[in-house]
Amino acid sequence: ITTTTPIIDLGNVKAGSTSSYTFNITNNSTHNILLTTSATCGCTKPTLDSNKMGPLEMQFGKGTFKASSTTGAIKNKNITVSDNFSNTVTIKLTGNVI
Repeated sequence: ITTTTPIIDLGNVKAGSTSSYTFNITNNSTHNILLTTSATCGCTKPTLDSNKMGPLEMQFGKGTFKASSTTGAIKNKNITVSDNFSNTVTIKLTGNVI
């Protein structure tokens, strides 16, 4: 699996607010796969349109990031997409909480 969005810049996010983002995942194998998503914290919630993908299919995912009340750089906020063949893609969220 691959993505063309390995880094998502959320820009300036107001403290306490929620920001939305999108990403894509491509199944570059010749097999049907099952996907799962996870995040490094409870502040971001990634979802996929479907957890199943056929060979060479691409789909978009979306999610939300809930900014804390602490201002500064967004650090160590990652989304991981994994398939049932132990392949993973990590997508990093960046930006600033203002």
